[in-house]
Amino acid sequence: VGQHIDYMFRRAVSRFPTSDERRVLSDRYESARQAYQKDPEAAAQLGHGEKKNNNTRVAAWTVVASVVLNLDEVVTRE
Repeated sequence: VGQHIDYMFRRAVSRFPTSDERRVLSDRYESARQAYQKDPEAAAQLGHGEKKNNNTRVAAWTVVASVVLNLDEVVTRE
């Protein structure tokens, strides 16, 4: 999970996340993954037809990507 977060964050923000940012995003990934495990129908909607066992993972990463892409640093580059 940490490597995926680093890659996603660096591509969007052009720097590595701090340990606090990495922890928050990792926690968000885990909470989203658990929520989508309980609601596979919602996960399937975000999974876009991926293999059934990947829907939860894809949906959770979609949530994390949304968080990263909505960071002030991404929205207002200077």
